[in-house]
Amino acid sequence: MSQYPSLELGLPGRAACPDAFSSASTLLCPGAGKLRVQTSLAAVKLQFGSGIGGIEWEPEQPFYPTVGSVIRSFDAVRVRNLVAGQVAQVLLTPETAE
Repeated sequence: MSQYPSLELGLPGRAACPDAFSSASTLLCPGAGKLRVQTSLAAVKLQFGSGIGGIEWEPEQPFYPTVGSVIRSFDAVRVRNLVAGQVAQVLLTPETAE
């Protein structure tokens, strides 16, 4: 079970997934060890970060419409549209390592 809030973008009643990373498309989740990723309609780019206060961001990773999980350690994650102007629907749910 997640102790972190989910990030929902592009879904009805939610903000659109942005074309550039922003604070609204970033989740801080210190000590996370798993990320459930649900994307539809368009591809996105995810970027994982480590560190508290001064986050060091890793290279961006493309994710095409999918449902799955990424198991790895991270302290933050952010998302943006892969192609500017496309309408991606995104649900990201970080979880603690088990």
